[in-house]
Amino acid sequence: MASLTKLRLIQFRAGYNLPVHAGREQGIFARHGLDIDITYTPGSLYISDALRKGEFEIGHTGADDIVADVEDFGGGPSSLFIFMGLHSGLLSIVGAPGMTTVESLRGKELAVDARASGFVFILEKLLRSNGFGPDDYNRALVFHPDGSSPGHNLIDLKFLGKPLAISRRIQIRFPQSTTQVTAPQGMFNENAYIERWRISRPGGLAGQTLSIDGMVGGVTDVIVRIERQDGTSQVERLLPQSPQFIVKAATGTAAVAWSYLVLGVEHILGGIDHLLFVLALLLIVRGGKRILMTITAFTVAHSITLMSATLGWMHVSGPPVEAMIALSIVFVAAEIVHGLRGKHGLTARAPWIVAFSFGLLHGFGFAGALAQVGLPQKAVPLALLTFNVGVEVGQLMFVAVALAARAALARLPAPKQAWMSFATPYAIGCVAMFWVIERVAAFF
Repeated sequence: MASLTKLRLIQFRAGYNLPVHAGREQGIFARHGLDIDITYTPGSLYISDALRKGEFEIGHTGADDIVADVEDFGGGPSSLFIFMGLHSGLLSIVGAPGMTTVESLRGKELAVDARASGFVFILEKLLRSNGFGPDDYNRALVFHPDGSSPGHNLIDLKFLGKPLAISRRIQIRFPQSTTQVTAPQGMFNENAYIERWRISRPGGLAGQTLSIDGMVGGVTDVIVRIERQDGTSQVERLLPQSPQFIVKAATGTAAVAWSYLVLGVEHILGGIDHLLFVLALLLIVRGGKRILMTITAFTVAHSITLMSATLGWMHVSGPPVEAMIALSIVFVAAEIVHGLRGKHGLTARAPWIVAFSFGLLHGFGFAGALAQVGLPQKAVPLALLTFNVGVEVGQLMFVAVALAARAALARLPAPKQAWMSFATPYAIGCVAMFWVIERVAAFF
């Protein structure tokens, strides 16, 4: 047997290194002529130093240490060759119960894993962008270089957010002569990062153009909401290809109604999970009356929870709701397959019951989207109503297109194979199951 090439690997004792151990135990490396020798590191700095000294060929470390090395935190010009992958869950602020905003960190003791860590750069950038100064917080090490704990009362137990997204923080470009009255206050709302502050400009902003810089690197769109002193507001959805808008003068009820109607239509047509659920229902339900009853039940249900959650009568955490929405699609897709095999389930017998039950879940999803936009103080009922109407308009547009497509396909002379009937529900189910796994994994 040919001799193996030894590769010396230094890494942390962490779960994300398990594939390396599994590969070694299963002989995968050996079959490729490699002998992997694993050493555990006492700290982040040791990995970079050891690699530069030639003591190891490979260092298996986290994205924060790569950032620290590139940023030259006390080392020197980086001469290391870096393969960089990223799992954003490794870059999260963990806060005590009640720490729900960035401002709530003021005056607190913040724990970092090491002084030479990318976490430090990201944390300090987040705090500076929210008006924090050096004296507004204390920084403590989780572990000393020798591995011992300093014994501080560290902040733990609750995820506050993912600061990596803030390192790509977008900037709003205001017209000239604009002054900032209050510092930006940032907070996390489920998967969104929200900033609020007050500005002043002689003559106001009406008729002026505001633009967004930095809508790249994963930022798909930006929702801008302007609240005026008279209680009216303006809501705009900006896309990377058109990151600017003109501030309008104070608008009447008609303009508010139209803006939230459009937002409702855009939300449902952009919500692939909601549309897949509706499509799955249409694949089971036949007959105009039954379709009407099913869609009506779905509409009534999500209208109830949309209103209840938006007005604060009910509260359900967003991530579990999103996972359950995906699971509802899996359920209906499975019902389609059972029906094709002659085993008609509840959805085929009483689709309005299934539509109503899962519609309650989908309503919480709509409410989460509306919460990120907000409601105008002087037109809450109108904005809520027109947003919901917009959702229904978009939903009916999709139903009409889906039914027309089904009718057109039914008239095609092409031979129909048995497997073709199963292809669509299996595709829907696979996509939805992927969402279930992805969204459940995001809990941890």
